[in-house]
Amino acid sequence: MYELGNLAMVAARHPGCALMICEGTVKLFTGEGLDRRSYSCEADDNGSIEKMILLLNFGEVKNGGEKIHINRSLGQGNQ
Repeated sequence: MYELGNLAMVAARHPGCALMICEGTVKLFTGEGLDRRSYSCEADDNGSIEKMILLLNFGEVKNGGEKIHINRSLGQGNQ
């Protein structure tokens, strides 16, 4: 859960970003209009939260040539 504070700090400084923490679930919303994307994970899932931080800091992040996968509220992985 230690990454949750880091995510809150990054999200607060990121334009077009909303962070919601409710009932043990973290939800991150980025973009606007048709470009709006949402991501979610459990509040104690430091690995997924760290990937959300990377997504906000660097955009479409690749790790060793493969896209980083995090749970999205509309399905598994990212597009």
